Amino acid sequence: MKLLAGLLASQALADDYERCFEAGNFLAQGFDGTPIGEVGESSFTVANGSIECRGSRCRISCDQGYHFYGGVDQSKCRREWVNGQRVWKWNKNIAEVKLIRMLENL
Repeated sequence: MKLLAGLLASQALADDYERCFEAGNFLAQGFDGTPIGEVGESSFTVANGSIECRGSRCRISCDQGYHFYGGVDQSKCRREWVNGQRVWKWNKNIAEVKLIRMLENL
C-alpha cells in the first residue's frame, strides 16, 4: 500500500510543470519576460542553452562559455491564491544565457 501511495505521489509531482503550461502560464525568461514553453514538451532549446523540466521545476543549462543572466537558473510551478482562486503560476523568471565575456563588461 505504501508503494502504491509513493508511486501515485511521484506521478502527481511529475506533471506539476505541465499544469502551469496548461493554465496558459508559460515560463518567463529574462528581464523582459519572454514567454517560453509548450504544453506536452519537457525540454526547450533557447539561444546558447536549453531548458529541461521535471517534476515541478524547469532548469536552464548553458552551453560551454556561457552563463545564465537576468533571472535564476530554475523556476518552480506552484499553486497560488489569486482573487480567491487557486491558480498554477511560475514563482520566478528563468534566466537568459549570455556569453561570459559579455557579462564581464556589465
